[in-house]
Amino acid sequence: MDILKFDYLKTYETDLKQQLSVDKKYLPISKKLVVLLRDINPFLAEISDKHKKLNAEYLQKSININKTYAESIDNFQRSLKILIEKNHAEVEKSQKTKISQTHELNINFKSLLEQIEEKINQATQTSTDDLFKADVNSKRELAQIQKLMIEARKLYQETSTEIEDEKTDATNKLKEVYDQRMADLEEEIKRFEDDHALKISLIRTDTQKSTTENDDIYLDIKNNYSQLSIQFNKKINEIKKKHQQALTFIDKDNETRIKPILEAIENLKLSYQEAQKKALQNFSDRLTSLNVIFDVQKLAYESKKERIVHESNDAITLLNSKLSAFRETIQKEKLSISREMRDSMKSMEDEHEREKTNHQLTRALNNQDSELNKQIIRTNKDILNKQREMQQRIFNLDQQHLREINEWRLKKVLYEYEKKQEFAKIELNFHHNLSTSELQLKHQEAYYTYQKDLLLLNHNKDLLPLEFQLSIGASVQERELNLLGNDAHQAIAYFKHQEQMLEHELKKNQAYVQLERDKAKALFYADTQVLNISNQLELEMAKVKRDYALSEQELRIELNQALLKKSQTWIKNNLNQEVYVIESEREIIYIENKYALDLIKKEALAEQRKREFVVNEAKYKNQQRLSAEKASKLLKTYENELEFNQFQTEAFMDIMRMFHARNVSFRDAIIELYHLPSHPEVFKSVLTTLINLSKELLSSSIQMLEHFQSLDQEFYIKKIEDLTGYKYMLKHEDMMNLYEQEIAKINEKKEDIQKDIKALEEQFFSNQSELERNNLSINQLTKSGFEMKNNESKAETKHHDIKENLKQLSNHEHEIKRIKQNLARIEKSIDLKHASVSPLDLEIEKIVQKQKISESTLEKDKHQEASLFYKYLN
Repeated sequence: MDILKFDYLKTYETDLKQQLSVDKKYLPISKKLVVLLRDINPFLAEISDKHKKLNAEYLQKSININKTYAESIDNFQRSLKILIEKNHAEVEKSQKTKISQTHELNINFKSLLEQIEEKINQATQTSTDDLFKADVNSKRELAQIQKLMIEARKLYQETSTEIEDEKTDATNKLKEVYDQRMADLEEEIKRFEDDHALKISLIRTDTQKSTTENDDIYLDIKNNYSQLSIQFNKKINEIKKKHQQALTFIDKDNETRIKPILEAIENLKLSYQEAQKKALQNFSDRLTSLNVIFDVQKLAYESKKERIVHESNDAITLLNSKLSAFRETIQKEKLSISREMRDSMKSMEDEHEREKTNHQLTRALNNQDSELNKQIIRTNKDILNKQREMQQRIFNLDQQHLREINEWRLKKVLYEYEKKQEFAKIELNFHHNLSTSELQLKHQEAYYTYQKDLLLLNHNKDLLPLEFQLSIGASVQERELNLLGNDAHQAIAYFKHQEQMLEHELKKNQAYVQLERDKAKALFYADTQVLNISNQLELEMAKVKRDYALSEQELRIELNQALLKKSQTWIKNNLNQEVYVIESEREIIYIENKYALDLIKKEALAEQRKREFVVNEAKYKNQQRLSAEKASKLLKTYENELEFNQFQTEAFMDIMRMFHARNVSFRDAIIELYHLPSHPEVFKSVLTTLINLSKELLSSSIQMLEHFQSLDQEFYIKKIEDLTGYKYMLKHEDMMNLYEQEIAKINEKKEDIQKDIKALEEQFFSNQSELERNNLSINQLTKSGFEMKNNESKAETKHHDIKENLKQLSNHEHEIKRIKQNLARIEKSIDLKHASVSPLDLEIEKIVQKQKISESTLEKDKHQEASLFYKYLN
């Protein structure tokens, strides 16, 4: 701070000494005035030196504060770096442990898979050896059976030739005996037929007479039963007619009882709908009236607010108009004074007088400017008061309007609740009355069903005696008809029996003759057949012996084949079971390996998350310490600046008090000079000089005021910048930390997905390599199979090799199928992982866009808040 040195004081000191040197009585006053003038510049110099010293201390304190802050920040960052490095080492250690565990697990997994493959190959080889042994034993037994079958066929051919020669001689002797016996039996059959025709004609005459008597008795029984049934049916029809009339009466009574209940239910539904409409209309009317009241309150609020703003703007416009008028008046006065002074200065020839006039002009213009500045400050204060008054009135009006809005919302919610309660009450009454009516309806239906069942029981009770008597009559008729039928059947059966006896007698005689004929024929046929059969039996016996031998051997062949097939099936079944068990073990190994890998990943991920949490917590605490240290630094800086500014303010007030004290001393000196008494010319010249000196000091004090005002303004502008800058810097840091954490979380998810994709791709390539190896093995086995078929080696060895080749082909095809399933599953998982990355990229883009919008909004808020401070500062 450079305080001006008043050089003009020396001139005024010389002038006063000269004016008061005319008489010794003015000497004390002269000395007093000289001392007062000589103390001004040393006082200002002392304040200036003190200011420089304090400024140096202020700068040193600022340097120390910034140095301490820098050291603290460096320590914080160093501690954070050490903690991050330690956590990074722990994470690397965890990753190495995970990799070693995974590597060891993969080695064990490959070893187990190799053991599984070895088991499968061993089971396949054992099965192939067993099949080969069974096939060799079967072929050895088949060769022995074929030899026995050839010997049996040769023996049968020799025996059949001898038997055919013996048969031809015995057949010729039997033919002669059979022809003589057949001629004797033909004469005896004619005599039996004549006796039978005479006896049949007598029996048929007796049968016709008995049939006529039975027909007359049957007609009498039927007529009696018809008359009885007609009487019973008339009585039954009368009972049914009464039952139908009673049933009609019950139906009409039921309809009469049900109709009021149904009408009550319909009336209840109509009243329910009417009550709902009425309640809804009541709610709508109350809500409409409430909304109308709220609209009126809202219009009143808006009109009052517009009136307050208009009145405030009018008052501010009036103050600005007064300020403009005052400014124009000041400008006119300054212009007139300047013209007058300058016109007087043109007529002055003395340079000293011209300089004094120029100083007077400057002081006069400065006084005018000071008055104008005071008026501007007063006007700004009045405008600010008007604006505060307007804001207070608007605030009170807003509070009242908010109370009205809350009352409106409360009443609306209350109306809604009352509406729900009213509707619930209506619905409850409706359901209660409806259930009562439905219960009455069900009771009436049950009573109606009871009456119908009771009427039906009475009807069945009335019909039961008549039906019983009718059934008795039918039973009597049936009994008499059955007796008559039995007699008729007995007579007919008797006559038929006589005829049958005669027929039987005739047939017996015919049968006897035929029997003798058949006996002779049968004897001849029997002898012939015996001969043929004996011959055939001998042939058949020879053939059976041959067939038995052949069948026995064929059965042995079939048994051999069945045993071979059973052995093959049993061996293959055992092989399939062993392969299935081994494959199950393989699947279990895959599942356990995947579980162990997932467990290792989970533990590594938990450790990583734990370390990330520790790092994030350390970063957060470090950020808190940084913010606290920064706040402490700002507080210390602010205290230092505030102390320095306080000193400047106190220095300014000391200077102002000094000026005021000098003016009072000048006034006292003039009064003392006036009371001496003094010479009028001396008094007048001293008075003039002191007045001019006071004006000069006033001008200097104004300059001092402007200088200190500029210093204060710089200080407060800097504080405004620091305040808003620090405040919005913290907001910006918090906002950036928040968005960076969100983006970091999404990036971590992406990294996890990429790691999963990489692991899946490694599995995919591993399976792909295994698939290629199996395809190459299949090609080699197929080529070997063609070579085996074309090779001219032993049949048994060739068959065994082909079977072994086919078995290996089947195993490789099964393995290829399993690998392809794994490849499809892995490829699907990779596609799903890739598909889950795009939404994460979109989330990051959205967060970045939100971050830019938030930064722009924060910057606007910062400028707006700073502009408000600048407005109050000006």
